[in-house]
Amino acid sequence: MNRKRIFKYLCLILILIMFNTCSQFSSNSSPADKLTNQLIRRVSQKLSKIYNLKLSAIGGGQDKEGVWLITAMYDLYGKPLNVKQARIIIVNMVEEYLNEVNNDEKLRPYLKNYPFTIMNLNLDIITYKNDQTDYFDPDLDTISTIKMNIDYTTRDPNNPYNYKDSFTEKYADALEIVRNSGQLISDKQK
Repeated sequence: MNRKRIFKYLCLILILIMFNTCSQFSSNSSPADKLTNQLIRRVSQKLSKIYNLKLSAIGGGQDKEGVWLITAMYDLYGKPLNVKQARIIIVNMVEEYLNEVNNDEKLRPYLKNYPFTIMNLNLDIITYKNDQTDYFDPDLDTISTIKMNIDYTTRDPNNPYNYKDSFTEKYADALEIVRNSGQLISDKQK
């Protein structure tokens, strides 16, 4: 099993553990769970059409006060990405999620805070070649939102279990760059 798949499974396990500690599981999903899962499916269908992203894991955080985190991990197969290309994709993903969450009137009563912000999202993209093999430095391996930042990482070709390089930028800066480039999808839809 390659390192990315192991990473993905570990993340999913951690997300499920976190989710389990934040909400009570029962045989029946709560209305918040159902609405959140519907929203993730809806957004993922849009992202799949635009960027060919494949949803690979979901999770989140919920406590007695409501949903405070939505987590989604995507696989992206195809050509390698540079930071500029990855920035456009991840910023549009974040904006699509925020737009959908904040405009979903059925989900709103179940949100811990409204409006949802980048702090309430954890989105990841893991890149693969078409033959499902990994990319190595200088091509990006993973792109992730982490609190108020976006993290771009590459893998070390000499040690496939280690990252070689990492670049972090503030989400607000990335959003401004994408908006100024005319590549923000939500601006085009207005």
